[in-house]
Amino acid sequence: MLDKVPTKTRIEALVEQVQKLLGDADGEMLGGASPEYEGYDAEELASYFIERAFVTLGVLAEAVGLPGIRQELQQLQAEARVNGFTSSKMGDEEPYLVWGSRLRQYVDAIAQLHGLKKSEQTLLAELKEVVQRTEYFLSDSLVFLDAPKSEKDVHDRIEGVLRCYFPDLMRKPALAKPVKNYEPDSGIPSLKTLIEYKFIKTAADAKRVADEILADTRGYASKQWPNILFVIYETKRVKSEKEWSDLLSECDLDAEHYGLVVLRGEPVKKK
Repeated sequence: MLDKVPTKTRIEALVEQVQKLLGDADGEMLGGASPEYEGYDAEELASYFIERAFVTLGVLAEAVGLPGIRQELQQLQAEARVNGFTSSKMGDEEPYLVWGSRLRQYVDAIAQLHGLKKSEQTLLAELKEVVQRTEYFLSDSLVFLDAPKSEKDVHDRIEGVLRCYFPDLMRKPALAKPVKNYEPDSGIPSLKTLIEYKFIKTAADAKRVADEILADTRGYASKQWPNILFVIYETKRVKSEKEWSDLLSECDLDAEHYGLVVLRGEPVKKK
């Protein structure tokens, strides 16, 4: 049972739960559904997630002493039940879930009120820090027989770590606005961030990857995913991180919405 004055940790847990439910609903209806729900009816699942988000947000509003908000949410929930929890509209460029959008306004306001909402820049910086810490792990001989030999190896190993921090992570999420020939490697709905992995062995690889990055920054432009993190794994140092940063600065992106992590690979020492 919740205390009359909940701790910040409890409030944060409820906020995160609502955000995850809304992210799962978006994933089911707008593309990029989590593999754990494979085989289930997308619309039924999305409806379930939205309804649970209403209930959880109501509990949160009551816990933080906002009975007026709780009453508003009950009225909205009754309306959503009549019109359908998965009602959607077309935005400027892509569709969105009506009730998910309304609930985000409430949960964001409560999070902001209690000092829980972080800026996108802060969230992206935290993600970069987690990825940077995987550098030694990628080639750890106690875990893997060999150092990464391909982009897929890097993707698989880092993604395994990220799932521990970001349980809503999606592999190969579908973009709400289909884009031909563009398929992001990973996406984290709670951070509104796509992740692209690049594998480099030679200077020729670096040139190819540079061209890919330039294409990605244009192909992935989306309100659903405003942030992009590029993770570049070099088997040996080919370009400095500054050189890669200079390349990204040439792309048509707001500097606040992209990130870069350059990892240097080292051969695994055989025992």
